[in-house]
Amino acid sequence: MLLVNCALVLASSAQLVDTKIVFSSDRDGNMEIYAVNPNAPNPIRLTNHPSDDYGSSWSPDGGRIGFISNRDGGNFEIHVMDANGENAVRVTHHPEGDYAPSWSPDGRRIAFYSNRGGNAEIYTMKTDGTDIINLTNHPAGDFGASWSRNGTKIALYSDRDGNMEIYVMDADGNNPVRLTNHPKHDYTPSWSPDGRRIAFHSDRDGDMEIYIMNPKGQTLLTSPTTQRGTTLLHGLPRCQPYRFPPNIS
Repeated sequence: MLLVNCALVLASSAQLVDTKIVFSSDRDGNMEIYAVNPNAPNPIRLTNHPSDDYGSSWSPDGGRIGFISNRDGGNFEIHVMDANGENAVRVTHHPEGDYAPSWSPDGRRIAFYSNRGGNAEIYTMKTDGTDIINLTNHPAGDFGASWSRNGTKIALYSDRDGNMEIYVMDADGNNPVRLTNHPKHDYTPSWSPDGRRIAFHSDRDGDMEIYIMNPKGQTLLTSPTTQRGTTLLHGLPRCQPYRFPPNIS
């Protein structure tokens, strides 16, 4: 099952100056990665490959983009390219899929999830694909890592307690804490730049909406959404596709 998730990038209007949004689209026939300035009408296509490229994530300095692609075979691997789409390099090599790259705030490591251990777990690696460390080890699935802005915490979502909920753990994988507790599913956490809020998706009100909570799990508000994948809540949509294992589709 392929699910395209759009997590909120929390930002003030001042922070959006000279900002580019990177996203994935099949507007030209297959999934490719594009970048667009919020004030410009026409996005720039960064990848051009007959295979699918998506799941893009900016490096903290804006110079590189991590993404996933099946361009080298049947499974998805993590690649890194320059911000202009040039010099794409594959950095993971495993028979199982690797998904959802997320850069550490210092730009030295990339968190991702992979089925390489038999089910979905969170890993980190150096940006060249070396020094892979398994952070979670649970019979349930762990997905969608997002670093806190000071690099000390990682938010994720997991069905380890029966349904998808948001958790936060130390950056080394220790001390996982469940933040949300709802019979519906909560997905794709994303930290605010100041580390005081976490945006996430949930279908707790009947359809998929964006919520904001503090790092203790106290929900602050729901975003006023207008169209599928679009939010008007002091920010811009950041879309990342995730391919779920068949057993939780």
